[in-house]
Amino acid sequence: MDGKLDLSVPEAGPKSRKPGGGGMNSLLLILVFLLAVAGVYIQLRDAPTGTISVPAGGEAEKTLALRLEEKGLHNAAIDAWERYLAGVSLGSEERAKIYWRLGGLYRKAERFEEAVGAYYRCEAAHRLPDIENELGRRVKECLERLGRFSAVGRELTERTEGVSPEADRVIAEIGQQKITLADLEAAIEQQTDTALQASPYAAGEARKAIREKMLKQMSTAEAKKQMLQRMVIEEVLYRKAMENGLAGDADLKRLVSRLQRQLLAGKVLEQEMEKQIKIGPSDLQNYYEAHKAEFVEKDEEKKTERQLPFDEVKERVAQALYLQKRQEVQARLFAGLKEKYVVVMHPSRLSMEKKAETD
Repeated sequence: MDGKLDLSVPEAGPKSRKPGGGGMNSLLLILVFLLAVAGVYIQLRDAPTGTISVPAGGEAEKTLALRLEEKGLHNAAIDAWERYLAGVSLGSEERAKIYWRLGGLYRKAERFEEAVGAYYRCEAAHRLPDIENELGRRVKECLERLGRFSAVGRELTERTEGVSPEADRVIAEIGQQKITLADLEAAIEQQTDTALQASPYAAGEARKAIREKMLKQMSTAEAKKQMLQRMVIEEVLYRKAMENGLAGDADLKRLVSRLQRQLLAGKVLEQEMEKQIKIGPSDLQNYYEAHKAEFVEKDEEKKTERQLPFDEVKERVAQALYLQKRQEVQARLFAGLKEKYVVVMHPSRLSMEKKAETD
């Protein structure tokens, strides 16, 4: 006997049957199988992080991401790359390269805020000298598309001078509180965005152009000085109000609640506008052709009319088309919400009280 365990299955038939032999062999097979499974579990459990090889699923996600990229399906490719990153263990350089790819996909999908995040994660993961200059240019472009012009300036300062950004400079102090240049610039941008929300014409490329113009007007030394004064006055008055216990005033609470409702309602409306209104060059041209009579210059003295060319009235066309689409979106949205929340209005009852007085 050589001492080796025989794991072969005995042949069927009377010759192979021995009292208790079949049951013992089956039991041994089961035990060996269970020991093998337990050994695999222990190896996986005790394996150090990062040493397990890439699973087939991870490679499948990578292949899928590349195929989606080729077909221009940017958002779907982003999802696949994110799943790939979450499911595999990669070196810092390889991870940085994928973040670089993700940044490009986010840009193509016009998800600029997420693109900036991907580019910063790329830098943090590993230094890639070949793309450093291009990465800086792309971050600047994304910030500009987001309308963060003050952030663009700080980004350029950090990259070109290699020093702490100017934004950290303290420009005012109220007790222990310090107001920095970054605080002032953020307040200017917030004020600009609030003003734009009240304009029914500010959307798309027109909104970006108006926003940029407003921010440039606020970038002068005198404009910044006036804004800083308003910030300081608002802060000291706020502190005085808190000392006087005005935060608990019932009338003020009702006013704040009302303003909150208005702001939230406005936010929902703006989100729907951003989501549903997409205007391209062909849309503008088509609107112009269908409404040419609206873009005619009349000379009352000479009794003449001149059809204004498209390029001359392009901005007016964009505003008119946006306003039309805005009204359409509002009508659909309100109709859907009235149905959802079972709204019933009784305008005829508004005059009942007056009618009763005359009876």
